[in-house]
Amino acid sequence: MMTSMASFPTVLTTSSIQMEANISATTDIITLGLNSTTMSSDSNTFQICGTVDNCLWTIFAPMVFFVGIFGNILNVYVLCRLKFYENATLCLLFALAFVDMTVLCVGPTRYWIESTFDVDIRDISGFSCKFHLFLIYVSMQMSSWILVQVTCVRFVKTVLLDNRFTGIRKLVTIKNSMITFVMISVCIMALDFHYFFTNGIITDETGCDSLSDEILHFEEFVFVYIDLMVLVVIPGIIMFVLNIFIIKRIKKMRCNKRLSTGSDSSQRMSRKGQQNISKMTKMLVFTTFYFVAASLPICIYFIVDSYVRPDATPDVEQSLDLAWVIVYLIQFTHFASNFYFYTATNKRFRDELRKIARGVSKLFSPVATSDPSTTGESHLRSATGDT
Repeated sequence: MMTSMASFPTVLTTSSIQMEANISATTDIITLGLNSTTMSSDSNTFQICGTVDNCLWTIFAPMVFFVGIFGNILNVYVLCRLKFYENATLCLLFALAFVDMTVLCVGPTRYWIESTFDVDIRDISGFSCKFHLFLIYVSMQMSSWILVQVTCVRFVKTVLLDNRFTGIRKLVTIKNSMITFVMISVCIMALDFHYFFTNGIITDETGCDSLSDEILHFEEFVFVYIDLMVLVVIPGIIMFVLNIFIIKRIKKMRCNKRLSTGSDSSQRMSRKGQQNISKMTKMLVFTTFYFVAASLPICIYFIVDSYVRPDATPDVEQSLDLAWVIVYLIQFTHFASNFYFYTATNKRFRDELRKIARGVSKLFSPVATSDPSTTGESHLRSATGDT
């Protein structure tokens, strides 16, 4: 009896050990399953994005594209309602909308496709490599110089109002504005036409790249400065200086509270005309400021990248890649935001947008239908003379 009683604790101890072992094994299995699930989720996330810069392109490039295309389509429609073909400034803004849409179709879409599907459209063929480079540079630079041309037109119509400048004012016509636009476009195309001879696909591993080391050196250490001057510096300086003169003229006109019939044409301007010029100038100032603020960082980045990347460590390269994505996305927002600047700063755009919104709301609003019984009763009353 004592022997059996003595063996009983031994049996309990053995059973406890086995239960603890089973519980421990079960816990390990559950933990292993959770860890494997977490690792699988992390690996799926990594496959979708890969790196931080790829995630930024995957998320924000479509947003910039759709917001910009929608805004520029609205811009084209509003300008058509405003009869852009009767005004030189509106004609240029109409052309600017199509140029900006070209940038959005060529720029963000390429990086979204590359980050999402791992396919670079420049690497499809030698022609796609050359043409894409040519098109992205031409469209961006044309956008800058259209803004310059718009500012020049506003400068002539706002500042050069003295009789001495009558001949210059007569030159500002729709026909002359379009001729100037074509001439500027030809010059920009000639500047960037070298991409058809200097870039291509050497091997499948290298993809779209410069065809020689000399060309690569030219693009990395010479053409970046040319692009900086053509894209940002020269247009920015011209617009900044002309806008200062325009703002000073508007302030001077506001000081003249009484309208005069004298010989000075600035005194003969109506109060409504002064308000229209002020609103258009406000719109141009906002657009010019954001153009410089959005375009300058990417040009500076390319210059810094040319000197830093050749000797950069992997960590520095990752930082450069991330900085490149951020400043490039900021630049693309400039081509997507013009319509929203116009609407925020110009009453004519807001009024037309309200009319469009009312027209759309009428299309989707339910049509009021009359009650047949009520209609029948009214006909009976009218036939019997009962009112």
